[in-house]
Amino acid sequence: MSKKMAMWWMGALIGGLSAIAQASAAPAQAVPLDSDAGADAGDVACGEKGQPDCPLQGWMNKNIKNVKATGTKEQLAKNLALIPTLAPKAEPKWAEEWRKIADAAVKAVEAGDKDGINASCKSCHDKYRDEYKKKYRKLPLPPPAPKP
Repeated sequence: MSKKMAMWWMGALIGGLSAIAQASAAPAQAVPLDSDAGADAGDVACGEKGQPDCPLQGWMNKNIKNVKATGTKEQLAKNLALIPTLAPKAEPKWAEEWRKIADAAVKAVEAGDKDGINASCKSCHDKYRDEYKKKYRKLPLPPPAPKP
């Protein structure tokens, strides 16, 4: 195993243990998209060690990371399906790609494929995280998408 892979697994393990320690005994529920899941937008510093989570970061921690650790497969699949609605409106192609990645993650959840779930998350983070942080880090979450 490469040093980079070992560090990734160590981070995933520590993050998972942290999420378990912070989670309540009740099943995890999705935080509404328009809720205060992270720092407010604007000039508030967020996202770095010792700072509150930025909006998307907070939502992901509460609705993906924590649910992966303590929630049900059904809740995780439901939350993953919401991710494309969180793409910045200024980046319509991102929503398309986030949908494909989220769909792959949902299929992995349904199959009980933890490696597939993690691979989907990693592929999105590898492709979008840096640019999102540079351009949209403090962007407030959109209101929930209307139901069809």
